[in-house]
Amino acid sequence: MITKKDIKFIHTYTKGNFRETNKLLYIVFNIYEYYDLHRPEKIRGVKFSKKILEMAAIKIGYIND
Repeated sequence: MITKKDIKFIHTYTKGNFRETNKLLYIVFNIYEYYDLHRPEKIRGVKFSKKILEMAAIKIGYIND
């Protein structure tokens, strides 16, 4: 489900910090849970969505919107 590109994205924004990685993944799974309950057609497939990774990074503040 998680590709090497996704891991590199996560590692880049969390600077390899395990605690920050956990925070980011927690937000990612919260976003996935929301879409699973309300808009399941938006999360089709078995790969991580780059958009959801970016939304989580924006929410935590790693990316300035």
